[in-house]
Amino acid sequence: MVRVKVSHEMTPEHYISMIWIQDAFGKPLAAQKFSDITEDSKLEPVLNVPIANVLATVADSAADITAYAVCNKHGIWASENVQVTAEEVVSGKAKAKLVATIFVALPVLFLLISAFLKPMMLLAGPQATTELPVVPAGADEWTFMDTRHGITTSSKKIEGSPLLGYRAEGVIDMHISKLMHVFLNTTDAVNWVHDLAYLGLEDPLPSQKQLCPRGTSCAVYFQHYHMPWPVGHREFVLFRSISVDKKGKKVSGVYHSVEDERFPEKEGVVRAQSDHTLWQFQALGEGKTEIVLEAVADPKGNIPSKAVNFLSKTWPKHTIENLVKRAGALDEASSQFVRW
Repeated sequence: MVRVKVSHEMTPEHYISMIWIQDAFGKPLAAQKFSDITEDSKLEPVLNVPIANVLATVADSAADITAYAVCNKHGIWASENVQVTAEEVVSGKAKAKLVATIFVALPVLFLLISAFLKPMMLLAGPQATTELPVVPAGADEWTFMDTRHGITTSSKKIEGSPLLGYRAEGVIDMHISKLMHVFLNTTDAVNWVHDLAYLGLEDPLPSQKQLCPRGTSCAVYFQHYHMPWPVGHREFVLFRSISVDKKGKKVSGVYHSVEDERFPEKEGVVRAQSDHTLWQFQALGEGKTEIVLEAVADPKGNIPSKAVNFLSKTWPKHTIENLVKRAGALDEASSQFVRW
């Protein structure tokens, strides 16, 4: 059973209105709403979902899931993610197994995810607790977070802001020409950029051309992102410059927010801010490519900074993984880079 319990008061003035879980790609797996709350209702904000149901939804034998809770006063809060795996069956009976217990201390809210197969046996069995250390990063350094599937994720403290920047990097067993075939094809971006639903492209305005470094290819991007419910959709207007270093066999893309009258703000969509997004591709020889993706963004709106950081930290990793998967599926090369 996957159990999500939120230690929070449930009164008409201050309560949890909903709990839900989703997988690493933002797909909702289960949800529980709470309504008709009175002083005497004695509701407890808990969500229970059989592990088999979760794995059937993701169509896999394991799933990385994250729990979210909505407080009527303090917005959305999130737990760390936890992996749940298929049940172990012994003599036709489910074998008790504590998959993970993660404690996340947040202001006002305390989230607990316990994933196990037989709740009654949990009290008698050993309990394993995973404590995640929080190490503040210096203003000019990236702090290692984890490495999964060959991609390392790091975070960086942003001076004067509670938000963090995130970086993903890894050496990919794929020639850079195949990656460039996808990366430079802007019309295909919705098929691999994580959560991206629409991308528009325009040439820079005359007033923007000074932003374009000499020897680079520049454009203005309009991006619309579909965010996991109940977070509202976000949009960015970005100035992009691409540079190609033939001697060093490196391609770099730099993006940052810019004002552009051709993309007015829309009602019901939050205009987000990106101070720095960086892509780097380095050909290493023998068909290998090093990829780096850095992102420093503020989604704006009424989302607590801790929730923003939690939602943002996996975006670079997922986007790199999606790019590599897309390039492998298309299996086409950009002729400009085949000799690298």
